[in-house]
Amino acid sequence: MLEALRNDVRKNRDLQDRMQVETDEKIRKLQITEQMLLKPNISQEEFEQLKNAVMLLTKNMKLLEDKLANQVKPTEDKLAIYKQ
Repeated sequence: MLEALRNDVRKNRDLQDRMQVETDEKIRKLQITEQMLLKPNISQEEFEQLKNAVMLLTKNMKLLEDKLANQVKPTEDKLAIYKQ
């Protein structure tokens, strides 16, 4: 009977430790969420500007990729045999 009580105490301590870790993690997540909520919201105009900037960069990236693909032609590539 004493052994059963010891086992119960051990289990309770383990559960208490786990609960403390989970509580600390939830508090940390809550603090992060509160910090995010304190930041100013982005306006629709700022969002559109960022969206346009992303689209422009994507377009430029595509142009550069096409330019690079046109510069290196497979017939001129002397290592093409080894790349297959």
